[in-house]
Amino acid sequence: MSMLGVNLSGAEWGDQTLPGQPGIHYTFHSERSYQYWASKGLGLIRLAFRWERLQPELHGPLDAAYLALLRQSARWAESSAVKLIIQPHNFGRYRINEDGRYNEYVIDDPSADGRVRVTKDDFADLWTRLSHEFRYSSGVYGYDLMNEPHDMGRGDWRQISQCAVDAIRASRDAKLILVPGTAWSSAERWTAANGPTSWIVDPADNFLYEAHCYFDRDGSGTYQRTYDEEAAFIPDLPDAGTRRVSRFVEWCQTNGVRGYLGELGAP
Repeated sequence: MSMLGVNLSGAEWGDQTLPGQPGIHYTFHSERSYQYWASKGLGLIRLAFRWERLQPELHGPLDAAYLALLRQSARWAESSAVKLIIQPHNFGRYRINEDGRYNEYVIDDPSADGRVRVTKDDFADLWTRLSHEFRYSSGVYGYDLMNEPHDMGRGDWRQISQCAVDAIRASRDAKLILVPGTAWSSAERWTAANGPTSWIVDPADNFLYEAHCYFDRDGSGTYQRTYDEEAAFIPDLPDAGTRRVSRFVEWCQTNGVRGYLGELGAP
């Protein structure tokens, strides 16, 4: 099975409309999508979901309807012989319904009043529940802890991610865990954002660090300028991707750990 693949977007859409309605504010891909990508030799699927939809209240039960759609995706992945990675597409944040308004809070970062409304224990609870659902599922190949955490304030992503790994392993779940870096998981800024050393301790020794890499000026992947405009600013533009990724690769080699490129793309 090729370890090349694609990201499937849809279930995380409509984040301004929570919880939203399937088919209107968000969507899950059909079985045909999994069959199509498998037929193209792209057998690794990274599937985004929205934390607030799956777990409407912190430390509360998983939403039955949304979970059913995630389970269905796992069954389709299995029947199509693709490796499915599931990931909360929340950027290190969670939105709490407060008097009918959804307010966003960064994990472990105190609000203006000094209260921490979303904690690493809340995050670990999500992964404990997901592990209980999918640890024996052959349709789920691995867990991607969080999409692109960034600007975490006083929240320490190294501690937060370790707490989630601990929760998964406490469930006797040995599945592959993908650990993103902070600063949008940027491959180019990996060492500056995450420090010079590896931080995850995993008793199962089955994890990968995950970086993302885009090739435009700010590395955002929005590609707002033409190729010629980008080339005027980045003289080595044809090799920019290699240069940016190499910093992450070198960090992994120095620390004796494995790495994974979870997102890249160009128009």
